[in-house]
Amino acid sequence: MKKNLEVSMLGTFRMQYGNHSFIIDRKSTTKTNRLLQIILHAGTEGVTREELVGRLWENEEVANPSNSFRAILFRVRKLLKEQGLPESDYIISRKGVYCWTPEIPYHCDCISFEEKAEHALKQAEDFGKAELEEAVRLYRGEFLPALGASEWVIFWATKYRKLYMSCVKRLCGIYRDEQEYQKLYEIAEKAAVLYPLDDWQVYQMEALIAMKRSKEAVALYHKTEEMLLAELGSEPSKSMLEQLKRISNCVTEDATHIQAIQEKLEEEREEGAFYCSYPVFIENYRFAKRVLQRTGKSAWLLMSTITDGKGYASEGGVHFEYIRAELEQALKNSLRSGDLYTRYSTNQYLILLIGIEEENCGLVIERINDNMERTAGKKYVKYHKVLVNGTDE
Repeated sequence: MKKNLEVSMLGTFRMQYGNHSFIIDRKSTTKTNRLLQIILHAGTEGVTREELVGRLWENEEVANPSNSFRAILFRVRKLLKEQGLPESDYIISRKGVYCWTPEIPYHCDCISFEEKAEHALKQAEDFGKAELEEAVRLYRGEFLPALGASEWVIFWATKYRKLYMSCVKRLCGIYRDEQEYQKLYEIAEKAAVLYPLDDWQVYQMEALIAMKRSKEAVALYHKTEEMLLAELGSEPSKSMLEQLKRISNCVTEDATHIQAIQEKLEEEREEGAFYCSYPVFIENYRFAKRVLQRTGKSAWLLMSTITDGKGYASEGGVHFEYIRAELEQALKNSLRSGDLYTRYSTNQYLILLIGIEEENCGLVIERINDNMERTAGKKYVKYHKVLVNGTDE
């Protein structure tokens, strides 16, 4: 019985023949590997010589592409033989179309993935579950990620990514309807690892809530919020915020005695101001505003922005990270325990100073600056303030 050549192109490029795993050249981006990738991906349809030359060199200038192509083809055949494959031409030509030899059968993960995904998605909503699961299992990452700048790779990578996401969404709906929440969590977790900025964490949170694992859902929310701020400088999506509200609605406590409930509510004693996520800050701000209207006391909203030292907002870099870490520590150490602060964006923090007069805002800013370790760091942070019930200053 003939052995199959197993080819992986999703997530990484690798080939396996029997127990031997290999790539024919040291790097997957060399022209020898690229020629082999193009041929194997084309399947039985094959690729014309013109297409091969165009994909191999794209925008490069080549003095004699025909000779260069023949040289690469010769090297591919030589390297394949050295890997222990049976004697063959490996890549054959029929009427100007190049394809893999039928003498050595092979299986390519992206071809199988595409077939299973497209067939499953054509089924009615309630069918094709097994094929969807197999398609999702086959998808281990972007198509030939090392060649992500090549036009032909971009085309297929985009197609496969869309197919994968459609399969995951369809499966998430099936798992939700069948109340298979552990499977829902696991499939969303894999998708979130591959594409962390596409809100797959919403499905994870939904599954955790359904499984009564609210603490894990809250932890996941905060981890995702930090990631979004770091990567995009943006707050969580509306759907993610809705899941956070669901968490608060779904948390149930066994204790019915008021003292027992109070103990659950008490925070661990921590020095310094109270830090919270931006959505929680919004709720606290609104509540504080109601209290202030009733008591007649004043409060100020302070915004600190990390700049480049010339007054323009800073977007990143090593120096930026030093300043950001110093500012965050200074805020914690400088503000009162009754004050509230949050990270609003990559380079901005919001601070709610309750029960304070305008003239004292300057003293707070001085205290923050004094608590920054590097004296030079002070000039990189600028502040704006607004009266909670007033107008901009």
